[in-house]
Amino acid sequence: MNAHRGIEAQHPHFVHIPDPKQVEGVRAYREPDEPHPLQITFIEEAGERAWVEEIRELLSAGQTLEAGARLGAELAGFDGALARLCKATLAAEVVLEGRWTARV
Repeated sequence: MNAHRGIEAQHPHFVHIPDPKQVEGVRAYREPDEPHPLQITFIEEAGERAWVEEIRELLSAGQTLEAGARLGAELAGFDGALARLCKATLAAEVVLEGRWTARV
């Protein structure tokens, strides 16, 4: 089957899969020689859960500057496409939605 760019955009179930040789993405990512401390933390579910809870507590307490600084410091060691997008996103552009409940 041949897909033509003009036709593919019209089909409601079409999903464009980019050529990894032409775009950056997961396939272009290379692990660093030494793991980032956050990668080590996230190996275990409990570590990831605790880290997320720390960020949640900062945000729930309205400490957005502290949460932003923490996220910025953690992302500093990463240089993938997603990390660059996160680093380039201004706090004023972020909207948090959902229900926040106090944790006891």
